[in-house]
Amino acid sequence: GTLEFDIYFKPTTFDALKLDSIGLLEVKVVGATKLKNTDFAALGDISDPYVLVKVGKEERKTPTINNDLNPKWTEGNEFCFPIEDLSSQVEIEVFNSNYQKDDSLGSAVLALHSLEIEATETRSEKLAGG
Repeated sequence: GTLEFDIYFKPTTFDALKLDSIGLLEVKVVGATKLKNTDFAALGDISDPYVLVKVGKEERKTPTINNDLNPKWTEGNEFCFPIEDLSSQVEIEVFNSNYQKDDSLGSAVLALHSLEIEATETRSEKLAGG
């Protein structure tokens, strides 16, 4: 599958000595396409995806969209992370929500230093393992 999202990195411009962070990263999960179905398709069940975005120790999660291999998120999908280190990575993983254990539908990792500064980038990332 593929995950679509907007990402924006803004470095801190005021007195950084008084802050623990060097900037803010905004991530907006837009949607995904062609996700794999890990539910029982023979019974008509389809994966129920949600996205987990992790930067350092902070993580945020979108709402679950039931029975959709091409989901679009319109709410609960915009996140802001304080950035403490330019060597940080943005880890994004799509999961299938289950009653017992959620399973991965694929993931992508972005190096923070690879992002443009103060520019919104619309990204479409192929999911590894998906």
